[in-house]
Amino acid sequence: MNDHDPVVARAYARALFRSAVERDELAAVVEDIAALEAQWSGSLELRRFCKGHHAGNAKRHEQCVDDVWGATFTQSLRILLKTLAHREQLGLIPLVIVQFTERLDREQRRTHVEVEFAVDPTDAMVDQIRQLVRGARGAEMRMQVRTTPELIAGFRITLDDQRIDASMAGRLQRLRLGFRKPEMAG
Repeated sequence: MNDHDPVVARAYARALFRSAVERDELAAVVEDIAALEAQWSGSLELRRFCKGHHAGNAKRHEQCVDDVWGATFTQSLRILLKTLAHREQLGLIPLVIVQFTERLDREQRRTHVEVEFAVDPTDAMVDQIRQLVRGARGAEMRMQVRTTPELIAGFRITLDDQRIDASMAGRLQRLRLGFRKPEMAG
């Protein structure tokens, strides 16, 4: 991945969002983004195709979009996909999806919540986190939960761009950093 990819993906996501609003397609584009994300995560062949180099000129690359997706998506998303193909940047699709989703969440004042647990969480554990977030940020949220055994114990929460690390791995890291700080002479 290139260091500039997230910046470029953000620009594409912003343009897609603006186009969807201008064409009054936002709700349909949101559905299309979910479908595209499912296709991306469910198809190794699609990922290989999008990340590969394709023979031919830019027009041929755009034709590949029609060959793969046809007219299944809104005009706004088709234009974006053709632009990505034209510039041989279809591999940016997952980053554009993330950036578009984050933009949508901000526009709808929805908190993006990622929770990592050291062990598979129970429903009660997830509900407890959901209640904490509601109390701090309000009811509107999009929550992703995953298990990350490297945390050893505890959990880590990311709310939009703020991280709260209540994991054993985080505590050990902070302890290690504390030992490395030079002491001030008195």
